[in-house]
Formats: sequence, C-alpha cells, structure tokens
Amino acid sequence: MLYAMFQQMMQQQAPRPRKGLDLKKPEPFDGQARHARPFLLQCETYLRGNEDIYITDRDKILFILTHCQSGTALSFHEHTISQAKREDGSDDFGTYKDFLAAFRQAFVATDDKAEAYEQLRNIKQRGAVDGYIQQFKMLASRAGLHEIEAARGYFLQGLNSETASRLDNQAIVPTEKDGMEGWYNLVQTLDRNAHFIENLRKGHRQAGTYTNGNRNQSYGEPMDVD
Repeated sequence: MLYAMFQQMMQQQAPRPRKGLDLKKPEPFDGQARHARPFLLQCETYLRGNEDIYITDRDKILFILTHCQSGTALSFHEHTISQAKREDGSDDFGTYKDFLAAFRQAFVATDDKAEAYEQLRNIKQRGAVDGYIQQFKMLASRAGLHEIEAARGYFLQGLNSETASRLDNQAIVPTEKDGMEGWYNLVQTLDRNAHFIENLRKGHRQAGTYTNGNRNQSYGEPMDVD
C-alpha cells in the first residue's frame, strides 16, 4: 500500500516532457558568405528553443545540414555526410562544436575578412586617437592584413584632418622596420604633445585674468621673469 502511494507521488512529481517552441525555421542557406552569419544565428536560436527535441550533437548537425540546400552550402552538406559515413553503415559526425567551427571556417570566416576590408576602406577617426587605433587594430586582425604598406595606407587615410596635419609637419616618420606599431606610437605621441601644449596655453591665459565676484578683469599676459 505504502509502495503504491510512493509510486503515485513520484509519477505526479515527474517532469512532463516539454514541447518545442513554435519558432520559425531558418531560411534555406545557399552558401553565400553574407548570408552565413544570419543563417547560423537562426539555426542556433531554433535549436535552443527546441533543445528537448534536438538533444544530441548528431541531431543538431543534421538539422543544420537539412537547410544547406543549394550552391556551395549543398556541397558542404554532401561533403559532411560523406565524411561521416562508416564502413559498417553507421555514421559519426563528431561534435557539434567541431561542426560549427568547420561551418564558420567554410563560410563565416570568408565573410568576416571581406566585411573587415570594407570597413577598413571606410574607417574614419571620429574621436580620440587611442580609440581609433584600437578599432583599426581589430579590423586589421579580422582582415588578416599584415602587409605594412597597405596597412599604413588604410590607417593614414582614416585619420581626421587635425591628426593628419600633425603628421604632415613631422620630419621623421617610422621606417618599415618599425612596423605599424611605430605609426601608432608616433600618432599617440603627437596627440599627447598637442594636448599638453593646449593645456599650457589655457593655463597661461587663465593666469592673466583676475576674477572679482561676477566680474572678470584682465591684466594682460603674465610677464616673463628672467
């Protein structure tokens, strides 16, 4: 009697199987690099919302492959299926993590480089020099840009007019041996020097002004003392 009651309680407490969320399935993927990132995001969102249905790595991989239906995506689909086949008729797709890495290598990495180069062509310094340099480094890394002359061209064309004019007045510039770090350091040094001089000028002007209540009375520029 007690055992039967215990069994009944356990059945009542047992979690009911969840149904997947009613999410829109991903659009078929054709292999175009510009569509790769949105497609993968749609797939991962759908799989997360239906994790009780697509449980194993194999389930998740096959779900994504079924949406690779044309173009180079279909070739990727066929190649993955072929690589997974075993002589005994079974299959081994490996881990979902490795599959995603292979997918990104095939489609997203190419898109990343093209996108990074496009951003480098249009990069503009709109704030502090340090922020511009960090942004440039990130894009150059994504683009795989290692050739110094090309990198220097992108870097210099994006500088604002104020920073560029400081470079124009610079007699000594970094050599190829200095690499891009030489250019980063030079621009940062010129920027710091310019701000330092500006602060000195502000302090110089303020030193020649006497404040009395709400009235400012200027006594001219301070005299130089030998």
